[in-house]
Amino acid sequence: MYLNFQSRSAFSLIESAIILGILGLVIGGIWLAAAQVREQNRVTTVANAILFAAQSRGLYPRESYPTTPSTGVNVTQTSVRAGLLPGAQLIASNQEALLPVGVSLRTALSCYSNCPVFNVTMNGPSIPSKQSRVSGAECKQIIRRFAGLAKNGTDMIYVQISVDGNSNHQFLYPPINGATVDCPDNFDYVVFWFRAA
Repeated sequence: MYLNFQSRSAFSLIESAIILGILGLVIGGIWLAAAQVREQNRVTTVANAILFAAQSRGLYPRESYPTTPSTGVNVTQTSVRAGLLPGAQLIASNQEALLPVGVSLRTALSCYSNCPVFNVTMNGPSIPSKQSRVSGAECKQIIRRFAGLAKNGTDMIYVQISVDGNSNHQFLYPPINGATVDCPDNFDYVVFWFRAA
């Protein structure tokens, strides 16, 4: 009996399609994993910047805070120059600090329901003049991540979420329950309020 094995020099169309399909799944999985890592890095960068700015508020003497109720002094420029918002670029026209991950923050010395207070504001996507690119899902993650980082004490008073001009949309008091955070895609800003150091 004679067996004739013919040598093959190329893949068939079906084999090529299977290999391309497997490669597509592998590349898609890598792409998805990389996107999730980028998003988590972005969330962590913003939460760390807010926490670092809050922990550095002692650099502002108490006499520099306003004493008249419902007033505030924007100190973003000073915060950027002093390195309190690491890697941030000052956008002087809006008095905001643009972090390398595309989220803008403002810092202020204030006197509102509590005096004196230091606040860090994360600008939302609904204010077109601002540079911030933050989705509602990212906003929730940033607040949750910040709450996890701030457990050791930052003299935080509360976190305030403003939506469509409603500055009273939600107030979150420590300890923050991450499941209750309501940060829709059209939020205006989120303010992190701290007692003056």
